[in-house]
Amino acid sequence: MTSWLLFAAGGFVCLLNAYLSWLRYPLFRLRGGQPDDYRWVSGFPWIGSLLVVVAWGGEIREQGSLALDVLAWSLVAVDTGGIHWFLLIMVCQGLKGRSRE
Repeated sequence: MTSWLLFAAGGFVCLLNAYLSWLRYPLFRLRGGQPDDYRWVSGFPWIGSLLVVVAWGGEIREQGSLALDVLAWSLVAVDTGGIHWFLLIMVCQGLKGRSRE
């Protein structure tokens, strides 16, 4: 039961991070908001992905459901607060800095 609660909480945080990164600003602009009026907010780094992976490694994975495996890794993939996104951005910034030299 605890794994399912962790999975649900982690999934919510993963989706919240994705919303804050990709959807919030375009929706704000669609509603007629001006760029100067927009207030950027941060999500919850690492929490969502960590909770999903920990929960998936528990009793959820033992069920052997491909659908749950795909759901878990999809949530982790869209979590822009995850460690994988941090590493990707650092690599991209490093390559971008090298190309300027």
